[in-house]
Amino acid sequence: MQYSTEMLPVLGLILFFGLLVPSFFKWFHLPFATSLIWTGFIVGPNSLNYISPNDTLRMFGFVGANFLMLLAGFETPEYRTRIFNKKGTTILFFSGFLPALIGFLIPYSLDFSLSASLFVSAMFLTSSNLISFSTVEHFGGEEGDLESTVRPLVAFLDLSGAMLAFLIFKYIEPHHRFSLPILLGLLISLIVVLRLFLTEVVTYFFHKFSEKREHESRLRLIISLLLMVTFLFSMLDVPSIISSFLVGYCLSSINDIDDIKDKLKTIGYGFFVPIFLFLVGLDLDFSFISEIKNANFVFLGIVIGAILSKVVFGLIGFRLTGFPLKDSFVFGLLSSTRLTVTISVGYIAYQMQVIDSLLYTSLISITAITTLFMPPLSVFVNRIGQGVRR
Repeated sequence: MQYSTEMLPVLGLILFFGLLVPSFFKWFHLPFATSLIWTGFIVGPNSLNYISPNDTLRMFGFVGANFLMLLAGFETPEYRTRIFNKKGTTILFFSGFLPALIGFLIPYSLDFSLSASLFVSAMFLTSSNLISFSTVEHFGGEEGDLESTVRPLVAFLDLSGAMLAFLIFKYIEPHHRFSLPILLGLLISLIVVLRLFLTEVVTYFFHKFSEKREHESRLRLIISLLLMVTFLFSMLDVPSIISSFLVGYCLSSINDIDDIKDKLKTIGYGFFVPIFLFLVGLDLDFSFISEIKNANFVFLGIVIGAILSKVVFGLIGFRLTGFPLKDSFVFGLLSSTRLTVTISVGYIAYQMQVIDSLLYTSLISITAITTLFMPPLSVFVNRIGQGVRR
């Protein structure tokens, strides 16, 4: 029975999986995003063929992708003091530049286009700040130095990957007025200005709203700022999904907006984000295994290369800066996780035909594998290290 034209049953089924099934899957330590993606694949057109995506479902999924990127941007910490020093640049070279180089060489050597190879390189650069943050919180109070180092480094890798993806999109579809270098300069300048001055502006108005109807006024202010910043990025022709991440990043420096972030999380994770993750699974297609020559080699090369390059080079970079072997291994494992940027930006790149189904499925498979295995493995390594130290 096909439900592709009956949206209410489809949405009901997706929300059932999105809200209830992940709670069940927690018993098996299967992450929220991973469970939804693979559930979408199982019932999708390339497996059981029970649900097929249509324009309405893609519209909801598009909103969900923007919510996911916005919430990821909100979680970005202040990183300047941890990144722009000798230790930070050393770690970034090993855990960022070298994996990105491998991510470019693998598809390019296999005759993929320059733009597709560059995009895969950008996704090799990223890490999942949300997964890394939530995992480090389970380490306990003794890991303060590790947490304070991992959070800004991983967040900066995610931001860098999103910016590189933006450049690739604008290389393919140039801005109608500005050249690429000028456009990049304007974008970086806008981000810097917003990060520097938004906090002061919001603090002033929050103080002004402190006497009456404080919560309602603050909520209206933040929503107005969110729309204004989104409009500014749209003037530079930034794709909406990348714009959402940058908006969240610019607003993350504002104090006292935890309640507002919680409301956005409730809306996003309660409805739109599950639909998007389910839709990602619907688009997965493993038919290349039997149809495309050397496809298995491409798939395994990208998946294994993405994971091992982060783990190995991240371990080496952390170790060279003086961290213990246990902390270095934990960082390598955590930095290998991909989720928000890889899924959201990869989905847009697939829709724009920057990458084909083979590369898209490979990238989504990386997120499914790393979010499933790397967090519990890093917790296990951390506990073993603590036991040896005692």
